Amino acid sequence: MTKLTALETLRIASNSLTGTIPNELSQMSALESLSFSLTLNETEFPTVLFSLPALNMLTLLDSTLSSIPTEVGAMPQLEEFVVIASPTEGTIPSELGLLTNLSILRMTTTFMSGALPTAIGQLSRMTHLGLNTPTLDYLEPLISYHGIIGNLPSEMSLLTDLEHLISKGNKFSGPIPDLSNATGLRSLNLDG
Repeated sequence: MTKLTALETLRIASNSLTGTIPNELSQMSALESLSFSLTLNETEFPTVLFSLPALNMLTLLDSTLSSIPTEVGAMPQLEEFVVIASPTEGTIPSELGLLTNLSILRMTTTFMSGALPTAIGQLSRMTHLGLNTPTLDYLEPLISYHGIIGNLPSEMSLLTDLEHLISKGNKFSGPIPDLSNATGLRSLNLDG
């Protein structure tokens, strides 16, 4: 794989491959989109991903990753981060607020818990925030069926580019943040 320096998209999904993400992946300096699923035996987030300078889309489908490390904040070029149907546990790291180019954050059917970090308000380019159940419509963001609890951060009022906020199966409480500055908001679903 070390000679595939022009590779821009790598998708490894829906098959029976085994193994781990090879360290040589860090030499793919043109890699922009990486998607992998149940095919690999990784349980820790592969640190090799933090050295991919062009990576702007990371999708983890049915992965075996146990948590999202705080080092994810070292990928400021990331525009889309998707975790679907994964045993990923722990809290959503506040370091996601360092992903200043992130426009799509989608976490669906994971075991994340705790409060939604206030750093979410730093994601000024966010258009799709999804925390919920799986859907066939890829554009509908999902953050759902988590153990996410507490108030929705008032800092969400800073998400002026937000178009979709979908949250199903969480246990939010308290006031709904003022989203009046998100003038392009098209979908708002806060089902418990």
